[in-house]
Amino acid sequence: MPAAQLSTYKLIRNIWPDAAIAEQILKGSPALGIFKTDTKFGEKIRYVTVGTSPPQGLGDFGAAKRNKSASTAVEFQVQLASYYGNFSIAGDIWRRAKFTGNRAVLKDPMVRDSKGLMNQAKNDFSSFIHGNGGGSLGRIKSTSTLTSQTITLDKGVDRRRIVKGMTLQAATTDGTSGSVLPGTVTVASVGGTVSAPTITIVETSWSSAIPGITTTSYLFRDGAFGPTSVFYGLDAWLPNHGGSPSAFLGVTRSDAPEQLAGINLDLRGKSPYQRFLLASQASADSGQAEGRQVYLVSTQAWVDLQIELGNKVVLTKSPAATVGGMNLGVEYDAIRLVGPAGSADVIADPWMPVDVERYLCVDTFTKASCGEFFHWDDDATPNGPMLEDAADAREVRAVGDQQLYCDNPWPNVRVQTA
Repeated sequence: MPAAQLSTYKLIRNIWPDAAIAEQILKGSPALGIFKTDTKFGEKIRYVTVGTSPPQGLGDFGAAKRNKSASTAVEFQVQLASYYGNFSIAGDIWRRAKFTGNRAVLKDPMVRDSKGLMNQAKNDFSSFIHGNGGGSLGRIKSTSTLTSQTITLDKGVDRRRIVKGMTLQAATTDGTSGSVLPGTVTVASVGGTVSAPTITIVETSWSSAIPGITTTSYLFRDGAFGPTSVFYGLDAWLPNHGGSPSAFLGVTRSDAPEQLAGINLDLRGKSPYQRFLLASQASADSGQAEGRQVYLVSTQAWVDLQIELGNKVVLTKSPAATVGGMNLGVEYDAIRLVGPAGSADVIADPWMPVDVERYLCVDTFTKASCGEFFHWDDDATPNGPMLEDAADAREVRAVGDQQLYCDNPWPNVRVQTA
């Protein structure tokens, strides 16, 4: 008697339906959750239009006639980045489940490995959303010794991005240019202290495993270097530009720096509440601030703000955006403040850089994807996962074709805090 058909992807979709994946990724990652979604990005290139000059035919009749002009705009040429996630089911487990018809044999390893994969995807996306599209997870501290197995990271906040078992590559650039160096390392442990986090590898030394590595090189997950695999984050759309932002997605942004790359404020030395008020003022002065407004800060800055406000603090819940028109019920704790641009929720994001805060007009951003932002890829083999060539195992695959874009950078403010 033939064994019952075993539908592994049906099992994994029962464990992880699309709504559960979205909820898992958005929990604890406010920057991923607050932006509206568009799952219908089917174009090869989406042209995102940002106006730079409205019609100028105003004044008395003669002047209005003389100065009339068409509006001008630029178009950012946005393309999706593809990010994959794979894990394997051992062949003997698959065969026992298939020939006995007992899916319970598969459930424990499926739950364990799929949850681990989703958590890792969440960690990567939570880093990328704050980044510049390069994909860097951290940078080696200049005092590190590369002939040893252990290096120190430049910033303590970056140690949460790297975990035991991760395969890393390195580059002397941040991923927005250049190329990766040959060779990889595998993380044996992450240790040290908050101020001096360390990464220890299984190889003999960093320099022998990755020829050409330097004491200021950037570190990347293997296969996550540059914008073909990493979506553009907030630091790509709203960089620290000092009035001269670099060209981006086919647009010369230096022609209208704040309109095309957002407002920069250096508020080092100001208190958390002062920084919020000044950022809100800058957004209001752009004349563009509207819709839902959020001030993203690090967990430390959020605590400092709460201490500064004392009994004047007003706590609230700030919801994540709907996904596919569905409210997932994900909320973030927030401090409700009012500034010149209006009411805003101050939200602590644990993945936020510690030296940057952002005043965001949330409705100017779209988190776009072709299909769900990250989902099980069962189109090729909707029942059984693919047989691997090099091992007695079956491969389960997830994928996301995704991108973040902004259709009006002007009212968004990047705040330098340290």
